[in-house]
Amino acid sequence: MTSYDPDVSASRELTTSSDVPRRRGAINGLLLVLLGAWGALIPLIGPYFSLAYTPDTAWTFTGNRLVLNILPGLAVLLGGLGLMATNRRGGGVFWGWLAAVGGAWFILGPAVSRLWNNGTPATGEPVGSSTAAQVLTEMAFHTGLGALIVFLAAVALGRFTIRERTFDTYTVADEAQVDEDSARARIDETRRAEPQTVEPASPIDPRTNEVPQPRDVPQRDVLQPNVAQREVPPRTAPPREVPHPIDVDEPPNRRGR
Repeated sequence: MTSYDPDVSASRELTTSSDVPRRRGAINGLLLVLLGAWGALIPLIGPYFSLAYTPDTAWTFTGNRLVLNILPGLAVLLGGLGLMATNRRGGGVFWGWLAAVGGAWFILGPAVSRLWNNGTPATGEPVGSSTAAQVLTEMAFHTGLGALIVFLAAVALGRFTIRERTFDTYTVADEAQVDEDSARARIDETRRAEPQTVEPASPIDPRTNEVPQPRDVPQRDVLQPNVAQREVPPRTAPPREVPHPIDVDEPPNRRGR
């Protein structure tokens, strides 16, 4: 019987569980690629859609836009590409964390930029004729974009960190179960092959819970001779007649007289 070794099964699981299907991070990776490209390009092409911060001219490159928009957008884009291409658990975790950090910087960057911009956000002033347009610009550039990226990266990390039972683990477990079933079947056959011992019936009467006493046999049931024995006289053999000796000189007509 093959013994089931937990250490062996765990090592097999650890060896094979590092490989994961590529489809696991494909959808999240594609969405992160699109959002990363949007975050990196929107400061440059936003004025075409009336979504911009000052200066509101298209393809205007500044250091603040590089730090607050372009670099985190590239990080998210690379993280999405890595999630789409990797089939390793460690690689999926790395690319997922890269995208999550980029998304978090989209949210925290405007507030942190006060440290080097004299207490004012380095993003500039949102261009918009109404409060709703300004809120929409801030959501599309930073807070809303970053929150969506962090959510998708977290989902991807969860999918890559889930450890599943692999084919090898199932094989070892199945072999152990088969061996156990075979052993039980052999034990059952052995028990059926053994001679069955029949226990003697209990002398206790189930109706009275008492041991029945031997029944007295009536005198009339005893075999008695009903005919008196008669004395039989001893049988004796009848007397035999002894023949007379024959005289050879005597004539035949006188023999027997």
